[in-house]
Amino acid sequence: MKNIAIIYHDADFDGKLSNEVCKFHLGRLYPEAKIHSYGWDYGRLVPEPDQIDTDNATYCGAMADWCDYNQIYIVDLSVDELMARPELRDKIVWIDHHKSAIEKWHATTDANGKEVGYLFNGHRIDGVAACRLCWQWFSYGPNFGDPRPTKADFVERRVSEPTLIRLAGEYDIWDHRDPDAKALQFGLRCCNESELANLVCGQFHGTPESEGVLRNVIEGGRMVKSYCDRNNAEYAAAYALAGKDAIPTEPIRRGEKSASIVLETQEIVVTRKFTAKGSTLEVTNKDGMVFPSPQAVLDKLCSKVAFDPLAFVRLGESVAGRREQLRQLRDLVGVDTIQITDETVEAVRECGLFMCWRIN
Repeated sequence: MKNIAIIYHDADFDGKLSNEVCKFHLGRLYPEAKIHSYGWDYGRLVPEPDQIDTDNATYCGAMADWCDYNQIYIVDLSVDELMARPELRDKIVWIDHHKSAIEKWHATTDANGKEVGYLFNGHRIDGVAACRLCWQWFSYGPNFGDPRPTKADFVERRVSEPTLIRLAGEYDIWDHRDPDAKALQFGLRCCNESELANLVCGQFHGTPESEGVLRNVIEGGRMVKSYCDRNNAEYAAAYALAGKDAIPTEPIRRGEKSASIVLETQEIVVTRKFTAKGSTLEVTNKDGMVFPSPQAVLDKLCSKVAFDPLAFVRLGESVAGRREQLRQLRDLVGVDTIQITDETVEAVRECGLFMCWRIN
């Protein structure tokens, strides 16, 4: 009996759907196999493998070992601790789209210093979401027929895949050409476990009613997104008009050498440090792990709001500029209760910096 492990990125729907794609296809390829899924994210301990029922299992005390699996799928992330083990390399199927990880593992050389390419079986394209790569991996088979899909094939939507996978994948790599992609994310967050399972099952099997189910999820998400957009706009105006009292840690002002603004969400901590020479940005997870590309993380979070937050970061140089910023904020809120007077403009001038975006 085969034992197959799937280690997937459990922090977003690209990773979660990558896991679902692998389970779906592996279950059809190996109906007698036992498939074990492990959600994981950077900054956490690598999960311990489950004990598996096999004559070849090698136990260390009460724990199983990753060597006991016939195959190990690593999707939408890289697990350096496992990928560095030579005895696992032939078992690993790595499907990912993150440039830094791809570059790290690509430059592999043999004993003579000759570059031998990737160590691992699988499929990797920078700029194509993992869930889309997973679907094509199983569509073409482990040996990949020719010609295999290129990045352009994905961008131009020339590949055959469920609509759910396309929309979730395009959202993950900032491709917002289809407005349904953002709405879907909100809809998926509203689904309970059984609703999500029903959606996935219908989409993967291509049932006639599955597109209607997906449409309901998208439209429900669109309503939630509209509510969140309005709330975000209201928060933006409130922060702008409340002035410095709305800022948890004040930015640098006259007489100070440095200052920081710290924003905490459920998943990350954003710190912008100000000095006389400028500012730096640091984004960490709750365990303190620093993300190497903080702006990319922020861009993804800021895409949840209905406007460009950077447009309201600093006050205009002139009174007329500040007045125009306030007009834009008022228009975002869509009500006339905010009266823009000279006193209002003067009040926000004291702030020096807007905290105009809020991530829920």
